[in-house]
Amino acid sequence: MRKEEATIKLFKAVVEDKFSNLQATEPSLLLDALKKGVFINPHVLDGRTQEQQKTVVKSAVWEYGVDAEKVNSTFYKRFSDVEGRSELQLRFEQLAHYMSTYGRGIDRDDIEIYEPEFLNGLHIDINDELVYIDAITEAELAKKVKNMLTSGIALSNEDQVLISEIIDGYHLTIDYVDQIKNREYMCHVCEELMLLPKNFDEFTRYLIYLATDSTLLIKSRDMINRLGHLSNSWSSDQNYMVLEKTFERYVKSFGIEEAAKHITRYRKLYLVLRKHFEDKTLINRAIHLSKRMYEPRKQSPLEHVMDYDVEFSDIERAMFKAPIYKLIKLDNALLRMYGTQKARYFKIRNGKTYLKVMNNKDSVNELRRTLRSEKLHNMVLDVLKHRYGNWRNKVFYIPEGVEYAVPTTAKDFIGELPYMTTYDFEGKNVSLGIAWDEPQADLDLHMMSLGGHHYGWNGSYQGEVTYSGDMTHLNQYGHAAEFYKVSANTIKDPLVVTVNDYYSSSEVKFDVFVTGANVDTHAKQGVATQIGDKSVLFHSKVSNDDKSKTLMLVIPTKSGFKVAFTGDSYGNQQVPGVDNSTKLLLEILKNQVEQQFTVNDLIKLLGGKIISSQNDLEMLKEDITKSAKVEGTFTGANKQLYTKVSVTTPEIINLSPSKVTASTFIDLLKEPEEDK
Repeated sequence: MRKEEATIKLFKAVVEDKFSNLQATEPSLLLDALKKGVFINPHVLDGRTQEQQKTVVKSAVWEYGVDAEKVNSTFYKRFSDVEGRSELQLRFEQLAHYMSTYGRGIDRDDIEIYEPEFLNGLHIDINDELVYIDAITEAELAKKVKNMLTSGIALSNEDQVLISEIIDGYHLTIDYVDQIKNREYMCHVCEELMLLPKNFDEFTRYLIYLATDSTLLIKSRDMINRLGHLSNSWSSDQNYMVLEKTFERYVKSFGIEEAAKHITRYRKLYLVLRKHFEDKTLINRAIHLSKRMYEPRKQSPLEHVMDYDVEFSDIERAMFKAPIYKLIKLDNALLRMYGTQKARYFKIRNGKTYLKVMNNKDSVNELRRTLRSEKLHNMVLDVLKHRYGNWRNKVFYIPEGVEYAVPTTAKDFIGELPYMTTYDFEGKNVSLGIAWDEPQADLDLHMMSLGGHHYGWNGSYQGEVTYSGDMTHLNQYGHAAEFYKVSANTIKDPLVVTVNDYYSSSEVKFDVFVTGANVDTHAKQGVATQIGDKSVLFHSKVSNDDKSKTLMLVIPTKSGFKVAFTGDSYGNQQVPGVDNSTKLLLEILKNQVEQQFTVNDLIKLLGGKIISSQNDLEMLKEDITKSAKVEGTFTGANKQLYTKVSVTTPEIINLSPSKVTASTFIDLLKEPEEDK
């Protein structure tokens, strides 16, 4: 992957060409990108050859642009086509489509699918930028990379690969190894620089990484099996001696006692690894010594905040030491304890989720838990105020109706948005759906309501929402799409939008697009042909092992509805339907949306100001760049009277969805003392 592609994907930016060869920027390239919703700062292309300019624009459009043909490759080309047909006609035409695909053999190469109408003559109406690609300096890039690595937030494997590509491509100096808090990425650093972490937990993670190329330290049956069968995955030039020599280096550097104190915690993993050691003397000695040297780990009070034996003073001390992301995660859990939840929702490190039914019969104990959780919530807020200080000199631009969740991990981002970020749509019709171009795949879009209504190929096509029809194969352009139209003021119950892998031969990547629904419903083709201020495009994927995923939640409001963006794998359903577990999942997701700590909440807590109008933002830049405050008067040597004025310049932070990335929120949540 090219370094430019990595910076575009990770930061929505490109490093300025430091040599500035004064090559002419090709305006048509910028215009073509804008037609797909991508606005590129012209300085991005300064000094680059025409071929380099094309490559940069192509990368930006590929990652963030809307392909009109792709997102409109639906079965019915207009929602009005569905609304104007009888149920019988809809089913008959859908059956004709199935006969042309599954009826002839879905894996054939010569399939010509049946469609009521072929796609032609599409264009996108651009009313706003979907994404803004900026030009940054190499120094700014280096700072962003450092912030990500030292923040303590968990990074996805993809993000780690992108960071490595940037560091290598721009030859960035990493002179802050001891400050890197991301444990997974530390494995890459240790391998690159031939370092060893002293912390035995992190050393074990590094050893597992060397053996399996995975940075996850999980004591699971699957991991034990992988370690036991390394010969099946290791290439001939790899050597078990790497593991043995690395263990020897650790003992030589930090002593056998350091290993003995902690090896019991990972006993099963080391017993399996030992099988690959030629000389087992050292590891046997460490295991033997551990019987008398093992030090049980003291768990943090934050792991037991609802244990009545844990003192509030101990919890508070732990809060001051904990990473900000852990504090936010704790606060979200506390907020969700206020209600009478029927189940708890767990998301584990492989991205999958599960539900655990709760027993709330003990009302007295439940009240006691609620009171304790409220006190702990207030304690978290006080700690946040103390650690961040005040933001009274900060002004944030967040568009009206956008509410960002505070991220607790970078692994859960939905495109560039934190997990559970919400968009309010007041009085608007919205089109939302998926599009893919994998030939051997049949994805199904489904929508289920808390009231038991079900929309999709095996449910309704019309009602509170309108379904564009089922596509089981790519069309003549090599695309397929399925969309819903959600009309203003028609939603009565919360709805969850999911995607299911009905058929595929491998992992399937797809685009998710949310935008305003067309006003002209009869003349023009297309179910998604607008890009507005609340349009969202992001990429996702499903696979044979992970067939079901939630994409978003639609929650009715007084004047419309809000959409919350999720990305949870919740099962292996090939054909979805409405059952008790689905309703329970929907209810819990709704509670998560309503009971969470947001960026907007944090700004208000710390005294910052939020403006939500683009006009207000421009006026602020022009009129409030400097605010003068008279502090008194004094007489000069020439006996003239002077006024002493202090000038303060508020810091303006633009959190427009077109500009934000995970890096934006990591920079925002960086504590003041971290800059010292």
